[in-house]
Amino acid sequence: MYLFINMSHSFQGTYAAMLTIEDYDQDDSWFLALERSSFNESDAMDEMELAEFKADPSNHILLLKYQDIKVGSIVLSYSPNEVYLESFAILPDYRSKSLGGKYLAMLLDRLKRESIPKITAHVRNDNPAKRVYEKQGFSLVNRVPGFYNDGEDALFLVHEFAPN
Repeated sequence: MYLFINMSHSFQGTYAAMLTIEDYDQDDSWFLALERSSFNESDAMDEMELAEFKADPSNHILLLKYQDIKVGSIVLSYSPNEVYLESFAILPDYRSKSLGGKYLAMLLDRLKRESIPKITAHVRNDNPAKRVYEKQGFSLVNRVPGFYNDGEDALFLVHEFAPN
């Protein structure tokens, strides 16, 4: 089983000790507000979806902190051969500061050390954050026209880890 229980992972380098990924603190109000500020209404998780997601032990929510301030989340679903990145959100005031790439690099490092073979994700074609995935080595595997409720295309991406 792949768990991030009591996981606190810091990025080494310029942001050392300022960026951490931690276990979800069960602050559902904060998480749902982050979802609403990050995604279209139809794409953001609501209370019922969050409760269902948390009830499944293969699902995990991780908090992203910058200088001990909650600035985002990573939502993951584990299966035996891969991890699916359900969502990756950063508060609007902390976007465009290169934090997304650093947090994603931290996550990828952690998954590689856990011998996860691959991580998959999807991102809106119109989302500028898709460049963050590309810079971290994700490859496009499929484009699905009209995937989102507003008709926008989804890009399905994969990052495969070299065997340890």
